[in-house]
Amino acid sequence: MIFSNFNRVCGWKAITIFLMAFATFGIRLLELMFFVGLVGSAVVVLISFVEDFKELFGEE
Repeated sequence: MIFSNFNRVCGWKAITIFLMAFATFGIRLLELMFFVGLVGSAVVVLISFVEDFKELFGEE
C-alpha cells in the first residue's frame, strides 16, 4: 500500500485528514471553475443583448 510507511508513523487519522484536505481543495477548485464559467456566460449574454438591441433599433 502506498501509505504503509506513512500509516506506521502518523496513523489512519492523518491519512483521513490528508484525503479530506485534498477533497476540500478539489471542491474549491470546482467551485471556482463553475463561477468563472458563470461569469463568462453572463458576459456572452450581455454582449448578445447589446448586439440585438442595436439591430432592433437600427443603430448600425
